[in-house]
Amino acid sequence: LLALGFGVALGSQAGALMPATDLAPITPGLGVEALALLASAGAFVVLFQARLRDAHLVVAGVVVAYVGARMGAALMGPELGAFLGALLVGLASSAVARLADRPAQLALVPGVLMLVPGSLGFSSVRGMLRAETVQAVDAAFHTGIIAIAIVVGLLAAPALLPPRRAL
Repeated sequence: LLALGFGVALGSQAGALMPATDLAPITPGLGVEALALLASAGAFVVLFQARLRDAHLVVAGVVVAYVGARMGAALMGPELGAFLGALLVGLASSAVARLADRPAQLALVPGVLMLVPGSLGFSSVRGMLRAETVQAVDAAFHTGIIAIAIVVGLLAAPALLPPRRAL
C-alpha cells in the first residue's frame, strides 16, 4: 500500500503539470460489471496457473465471493457483506472438495482475493498523503473490520460444512 501511495503522490504531481479537463463519472451497467467479473476470474486462472479442467472452479469461487459480498453489503453493510462473501466462498470450496474431489483452494483462494479490501487500504494511504487524517484513519479502521469479517467468515464455513479432508 505504501508503494501504491508513493505512486499516487508521484502521479498527482505529474498530473498537476497537465491541463485540467472535466470528466463526468460513468456508472457501468450490469453487463459491464459481469464482464469485468469474468475477466478478473480469467486473470486468476492465468495468475494461479490453474489447469484448464479446473478453470470453472476458479471462476465459481470468484463469482460466489463477489455475489455474496454484494448481496451481504446490500442487506447488512460492507463489513457484513465481506463476512457473507467469505462464508459463502468457504462453503463453496468445501463443497468442491467434497463433491468434485478437487482441492478446496481452487475456489477459495481466488474468492478470498476478490474480497480483500485493497481499495479501502489504498484510500487510507492516499488520505494520509493528502493530510486528510480523519478520513484516512476511518478508512484504515474499516479496512481492518472488513479483514476481520473475512477471517470470521472463513472460520465459520468449515464449522457449517466440514471438508472431507483437512485443508
